[in-house]
Amino acid sequence: MEIIRKNELQEILDLVKMIPHGKFLITGAAGSGKTFLLNIAGKILWEQGKKIRYKNMELFPDNKKTGDYLSESSDTVYLIDGLDDIYRYKQIIKEIEFGKACYICTSRDNQFATKFDYEIKLEPLTTEQTFLLMIILVIMLQMNILLRVLSNNLIISA
Repeated sequence: MEIIRKNELQEILDLVKMIPHGKFLITGAAGSGKTFLLNIAGKILWEQGKKIRYKNMELFPDNKKTGDYLSESSDTVYLIDGLDDIYRYKQIIKEIEFGKACYICTSRDNQFATKFDYEIKLEPLTTEQTFLLMIILVIMLQMNILLRVLSNNLIISA
């Protein structure tokens, strides 16, 4: 069984290596694996020594000012999930457009005036890939729950 989005993952990793301050966009329909791909790429880049910052809609509530969400740190890779949902925050778009860091963003489509260095368009997952992804997510959820239980038991017993 093939690893889901293996080619696209390698493509992202190669792009970040070739263009360390690039702006990359991952597009695809809901459920096509954009967020999953973004998270796996972030994990691998972090393991390679990159500084990772993750942003999504939850971090941009309506009642907050939009400045200073993304710094000018040139050694940071910003993972921005759901750029189409965040797009109304013009300051965020300016920071992506003029920032000196690396930005990897996801969106359902490329509706932006901002020029990206590269766009990866994801095709919908096959039935087999969807099933495999669901299994992986259930295992990850179970591992997370187990780690929380273990960590709580260690904290309580200490």
